[in-house]
Amino acid sequence: MRTATQLMSLYKDRYRPKGGRVHWDNWIHDARLRAIEQQPWQTLEVMRPEKLFAILDSMAEPSYQEVLTSSFISDYFLSRGFQIRPESGQDRYQTEVIVGSSSAAQIAIRCDLDAVSQGKGAYAHNCGHSINMASLLTLATRPSIASQSNALAFIFQPAEEGPGRAEDGYRNPVGMGGGQYLRSKGVYARVRSLVSCHIDTSLKPDEVRITPGEATAMANRFVRTFNGKVAHAAQPWFGKNPIDGVSHLLSVFELLNKRLGSLAPPQFGLVTPTKIMVADGDLNSLPRWARVEGITRTVGDAAYDVLMSVTSSEGAEIELEAPPVWNDPHLARVASNVAEGLGLRIEARPARFRDETAWAGPIRARGTPASKYPKGCRNVLHFFVSGGRNSGALHSDTFKPSVAPTIHTQVSMVEGIIERQNT
Repeated sequence: MRTATQLMSLYKDRYRPKGGRVHWDNWIHDARLRAIEQQPWQTLEVMRPEKLFAILDSMAEPSYQEVLTSSFISDYFLSRGFQIRPESGQDRYQTEVIVGSSSAAQIAIRCDLDAVSQGKGAYAHNCGHSINMASLLTLATRPSIASQSNALAFIFQPAEEGPGRAEDGYRNPVGMGGGQYLRSKGVYARVRSLVSCHIDTSLKPDEVRITPGEATAMANRFVRTFNGKVAHAAQPWFGKNPIDGVSHLLSVFELLNKRLGSLAPPQFGLVTPTKIMVADGDLNSLPRWARVEGITRTVGDAAYDVLMSVTSSEGAEIELEAPPVWNDPHLARVASNVAEGLGLRIEARPARFRDETAWAGPIRARGTPASKYPKGCRNVLHFFVSGGRNSGALHSDTFKPSVAPTIHTQVSMVEGIIERQNT
């Protein structure tokens, strides 16, 4: 039996040789061959959840470049007798993996492939995706799942974390995140019901977050540009300094966040400036323009109305990053029954962060007509489990989930939902 390090080396030598850049020719050749012949490049034995996690965690890759990860997952499923669907990615920057024998599966289970940028070309799975992937690979070995393989699909989506960094060789192939990309490709329109799970480190080990209706925050990007008038910095009264506008906007946002923080739960809102840009110039002259960019998160109509009234009055342009996930009430009840049977306590309030699962299902975003987007899946359930006791904060260097218990909870929940939904 090969060790996790040996397996990692096999895939790295094939798809990310010296220098770490993707060898696309090798990956495209193997991806197409898998879809045609339904045979793995490497036959993989059944592995313990901890080993699966160790392999996937060490394969952390950027958006639309998840070649090691997608190859390992494809080979693992093919080794278990599952099929790779023709809709799976088979070209440069198309790394999605879709498993199943039917294009119209009764239930699809969705998962993410990519990792979070740490800067300077480094990536890490402190987003929890390596746990989620290991859970689905563990689920695939359960006899109850193998017996229902004709009615199931597994969708592994690239680019959940959004655009990668240019310094890492990232090029967005479709101009959108992975969820919107798969929706535009028609993948989600062919699914009747979709189930997805993520880690939420705010939960205790015996808790799950299951929400009928709004399940995650709505996310928007904003940009505000201030025009200036060039003048010598020693005589600013002859010009207009756009940085004054930036300073004013940051003060407005600070007050706005205090106002949003005073809303009664589950209402929630947050505005976060993440980038300030200034036109080229030197210290002796006022710049021609300055720009503030950032993100917003809102849960509930009241929070959205407050945020939009302020950002609109300040002239900020708003663009939808991700709508809220909107859970199907029936699937939420099924999941709640499963959780109760497992002795888990249910937290019914929406999560305060956005998730790309939103692009799989109904588009219910204020100010954005659903007709603008292609058809998606009608019935979606996205729930959350704890990362275990003392797992650290998600997306931080301290994130270290309790691997075996977390995977066990995810697998038990998803397996129970599938069984109840099919009966």
